[in-house]
Parts: sequence; structure tokens; C-alpha cells
Amino acid sequence: MRPPSPQLALRVTVVASRTLRWSALAFALLLGAAAAAILTGHARSVRHPQLTAAILIAGNLSLIHTAARPGKACPLDVSGPGALRLTVQRDGSPSVVAVQLLAGSTLWPRLLVLRLQAEGGAVHTLLVLPDSVPAGQFRPLAVALRAIAARAD
Repeated sequence: MRPPSPQLALRVTVVASRTLRWSALAFALLLGAAAAAILTGHARSVRHPQLTAAILIAGNLSLIHTAARPGKACPLDVSGPGALRLTVQRDGSPSVVAVQLLAGSTLWPRLLVLRLQAEGGAVHTLLVLPDSVPAGQFRPLAVALRAIAARAD
């Protein structure tokens, strides 16, 4: 006979934040504008204009690539006693792993940076903004994670 599974308190599917994507695109545009200003001679105090512009363009392209990349949905389960389970992709198929909240996770009112360690030692970082989860789910998730962090202390 298997022991009963812990009561599921909260299940949230975390997706890539639209706010973060738009912020990355806006910053990419600023980097591109700065590179254009340097290359056209509007920023005369720059010592190595070609090198500086190349670095800015590399950052621009990197941010555009990051913002355009499709995000993966990550279901996160919080059980009644405070156990966490994360669904990750392994070898092309989803796998549910038990994780624990690590020290160094950030639990702010409008931003959660979760450092989650699986039983095998792998560390997953999950960035959660209010638009990363379905409407009405951010606050309950933040409260549950703060309770788990308080128990760990």
C-alpha cells in the first residue's frame, strides 16, 4: 500500500513574462540607437567607436534573440505541507521532480526569483513576474513560497 500523496495546495503554470520580453526589446532598441549614434559620429568622446558599437550591437542581437525565443511553460506544484514539485523537460518528455527552495531566492512583492534544487543536485532558476502566471495566482504563490522559506529558516 502506497502512502497517501500530500494534499496539493497550489498548482501554477509559469510562462515567460511578456513584461520582461518587452523590457528586453526596449533595451535592445536603446543599445541599437547608442551604436548608431556612435557610428554616425554623434558621440565624439568615445575612444574606440567601432569596438564600442560592435559590443553594443552584440548586446542588441543577444537581447532580441532572448526576447524572440519561445518560452517554456513550467508547472510548479506546492503541496499542503510545503513540498515543491517542478515539471521539467528531460530527453524531450516532461518529468516531475521534487525540488526545494534554496537560500538566495528572491521573494519580492512583484518579483520572485526562485532557485530550486532537485534531489539529484540540479539547480533550476525560475523567474516569476505577475504576468508569468494566470490572473489571481501570483499572490497565493508568493504567500506559499514565503511560508516555505520561513519554515526553512
